[in-house]
Amino acid sequence: MSDRRLAGGVALVGGALLIVGARLAWLTLFAGLQRLPGTQGPYGWALVVAGLAVALAGAGMAVGRLPDLRRPLDALGLVALGFCLWLLDGQRAVLSELRRTPIYVPRGGPGIAVATVGAAMLALLAPWGWWAKRRAGRT
Repeated sequence: MSDRRLAGGVALVGGALLIVGARLAWLTLFAGLQRLPGTQGPYGWALVVAGLAVALAGAGMAVGRLPDLRRPLDALGLVALGFCLWLLDGQRAVLSELRRTPIYVPRGGPGIAVATVGAAMLALLAPWGWWAKRRAGRT
């Protein structure tokens, strides 16, 4: 399997994790009775759109129909990673504010963490490609 196709597969999985993370609960209230997924607001939908674009580009790379798009996908991954880290900080702030009122029983959901893992996979595409080329030059 070529390095480009493997990078396309990684991008496909990273984009899918962005989409899944946006659809999972970002916050639950009342001990899990009310779940709030990311797609209830614009930030979740932004992750879905980015995930779809990355997944389609990754699928095209994996089947060999598109050229090597590691650098643009890496740039998008860095932006998505920064965005997800900002969302995690916002989630932490909202949870600390909601915990002041015990009736809500708030808990953080797994959605933002899953999206962050997908964004980190994308952000590592360019360094991984650089390392693979360097390693291939040594052998």
